[in-house]
Amino acid sequence: MDWQQAWDQLGQRGYRKTQQRMIVVKEVFAGGCLQGAEEILSRCREKDGGISMPTVYRTLDMLVDAGLVRRVNLGLGRTWFEPGGPDDDHHHHLVCEQCGKREKIALCPLGIVENEAKRSGFKVRELHFEAVGLCRSCAAKERKK
Repeated sequence: MDWQQAWDQLGQRGYRKTQQRMIVVKEVFAGGCLQGAEEILSRCREKDGGISMPTVYRTLDMLVDAGLVRRVNLGLGRTWFEPGGPDDDHHHHLVCEQCGKREKIALCPLGIVENEAKRSGFKVRELHFEAVGLCRSCAAKERKK
């Protein structure tokens, strides 16, 4: 899905469409996987210096509620956002805790968890798997210390 399709869907769902919200939607979909709200705000302010953090958060909440963006919590004291809903490609991430580099991975270990949950009668609502550590470059720098 691209930003225009998401924008159209928001209109069809009755959300108010403003110029600033459109800029936020464009930047979210241009930014790819795992973006922080601060990153999104920074890019939006390059287009419109009047965009505020509350506008970014309200728009992100709207996109999440509409199922157009996923909210990902990696337990690093940050919430990340990425375009895509339940029908988009299933993937996970490698996240460098030092430089912030993020990389998609296709490997999914969550089938094991889902099978165990089914066996015990547990209803899973949401699953997350992200590997947090050091990217190649940061690991090399750490070895040199």
